[in-house]
Amino acid sequence: MSERPVVPSGATRVACVVGDPIAHSLSPAIHNAAFGALGLDWIYTAFPTTDGAGAVDAMRVLHISGMSVTMPCKGSGGGGLR
Repeated sequence: MSERPVVPSGATRVACVVGDPIAHSLSPAIHNAAFGALGLDWIYTAFPTTDGAGAVDAMRVLHISGMSVTMPCKGSGGGGLR
């Protein structure tokens, strides 16, 4: 089965998962398949980071519509969210 190519536009909404390591995450494939099946102009990607607070700041500045958070960016560690 071939996936449709994702061609972002100026109206495309962005969502992501943050953490480290993150390259193995299935979240982008799962979310992008769902967005495509629903005909939504959304894209989901993974951003490697250990700085959870910085990721939240970036989310606000870049108007990212949604974010999933995994280790080490969640919890009581130094990279936790605020």
